[in-house]
Amino acid sequence: MKFVTRIIIGLLAVCGTSHAAGTHFTLENGSVGAVYVTGHTKDTVELKIVFPVDQIPGYPGNFYGAGYKDTAPVAAKGKLIFFDGKGPLFTLKKVPPLKLVFWCENDGGTQFRPEAKLALRTKQLKRHLHAHPELQGLAGFVFYESRPHTRIGNVSIPNGTDVRMKGRLYGKRPAQAAIWVAPDEAQNCDGKPDNNLTIQLKTEKMDASLRCCGP
Repeated sequence: MKFVTRIIIGLLAVCGTSHAAGTHFTLENGSVGAVYVTGHTKDTVELKIVFPVDQIPGYPGNFYGAGYKDTAPVAAKGKLIFFDGKGPLFTLKKVPPLKLVFWCENDGGTQFRPEAKLALRTKQLKRHLHAHPELQGLAGFVFYESRPHTRIGNVSIPNGTDVRMKGRLYGKRPAQAAIWVAPDEAQNCDGKPDNNLTIQLKTEKMDASLRCCGP
């Protein structure tokens, strides 16, 4: 069978069953997420995609009271367009199974978000995906389209913002997504590296945290 895209079995190393049996979660058309490089093989690049939960209608009300081991599937029928600062990289015509999983607990409470893991052949990508070590392996962006000809607006970035990455879905200026950082006042960010930088994904419609920080 011709290899096009290999979806990793066991998408997320998270135990537990759906907290809200019978509850349906759906990713909004036009959602934007972040892409992390998690590994390489000789011919493939292993990725994790993360969508901020702001793009799940009804959350957190429809997942109220969930514990950190609870998960739930997230419906997303359409395609994914991976992109970076120079434009589109690859289009995946079928979305890998997304799960709503625990990722952070701080003053904001117990927080969940849709995630999935997959692997692509490196030759499928128009350009090499560069993982930024100071950004926990962030390498690009992903756009979810469930209705043809969906477009998103340009991101507005205030002066003085420490922007580390930009995403240009349409292959030209200006950008439609950006990653910006700021020092965490509590000096209490999870994971490596030990730089205690908050990491934010900003688009026209949202400004969402990608790293668990704070007390």
